[in-house]
Amino acid sequence: ALILECVTDNRNRTVAELRHLISRNNGNLVESGAVAWMFDRKGVVTINKENHTEDEVMEVILDYGADDLREEGEYFEVVCPVENFEKVRKAVEDNKFKIENASLQYIPKDNIKLDKKASEDVIKCIEVMEEHDDVQNVFSNADFHESIQ
Repeated sequence: ALILECVTDNRNRTVAELRHLISRNNGNLVESGAVAWMFDRKGVVTINKENHTEDEVMEVILDYGADDLREEGEYFEVVCPVENFEKVRKAVEDNKFKIENASLQYIPKDNIKLDKKASEDVIKCIEVMEEHDDVQNVFSNADFHESIQ
């Protein structure tokens, strides 16, 4: 499932264009909110590690209502409920951690494992969606085949 966040001045035009693009890529456009139950809306603050330890970050974020801290390569991702997002972002900033990104995101509750062909198809569809001028963000619950990354 994909969730598309769009900003448009003409909803009917955007829906028609996206429906066409999705159907050309073997997908179906469903009503707004139809797949939202598969995702949780969360705040995500991405921090550059820059000689910081996980314990240092954890010490700051737990007092402000963060749910999780994930290590992603050169970054830490702080995940929090939407209602705590601004408090967590400010706490991270006030403690001089370098914020790479801070945004509200749809986090999948469960990822769906895809084979190689399905992975290629979904990636192509995501790329087409991201090229559309009105699409701001694309969120997916796909767990892509290991040959594709």
